Amino acid sequence: MPVDARRVRLRAERGANRAAIVAAAEAALRDRPFREVSVEDLMQTAGLARTQFYRYFDDLSDLVLDVAAAVFEGVIDHHERLVGIATLDVATLREAITPAVDAFAEHGPLVRALSEAATHDEAVERVYEGAQQRYIAITERLVHRAVDAGAHVTDPAQTARMLHLGNIAYLIDAFGGEPKVTPGAAVETIVEVWSAALGLDAHGTIRQRAI
Repeated sequence: MPVDARRVRLRAERGANRAAIVAAAEAALRDRPFREVSVEDLMQTAGLARTQFYRYFDDLSDLVLDVAAAVFEGVIDHHERLVGIATLDVATLREAITPAVDAFAEHGPLVRALSEAATHDEAVERVYEGAQQRYIAITERLVHRAVDAGAHVTDPAQTARMLHLGNIAYLIDAFGGEPKVTPGAAVETIVEVWSAALGLDAHGTIRQRAI
């Protein structure tokens, strides 16, 4: 086999093995908490030797951190899009929130595991808390934008914390194990809550604060 062809085959094999390990982790985490999942269980499910796990990850926390951090980065991108949407109304709010909900619907067990691992792994905790603070800062920018448009918000910083932390808790509960709700229903629930907090009326426009 030519060298280049062999490299392509090996690269594809490594990608397939890594994907199999991640899929096994997500399947296990749908049924039980992070603390009850073992490398041995995952590799048996993936159909791979235990030693192969360590070709891709240092330990289970590293696996969770690697995959869930990528999910968080994707959701941050969606939050950035939310802040930068041209028109602040219900339709564009829904359009911006939907990809974030879809990301949790796909990888919810790993995001839940990240929050669980953060309680006893300092490296995971730093990444998790760092992501939380970035989300809150982005959300606060959105709240200030609504205030500038005339919405009545007593404390934009605390409103931003409530919206973000409420989102995370809700989405982990909804998709951290076997799904409890459809992604579409989750989107509508979040849109309703955010619309109320940002002062969007039934027509999707900002309710002006009284002068």
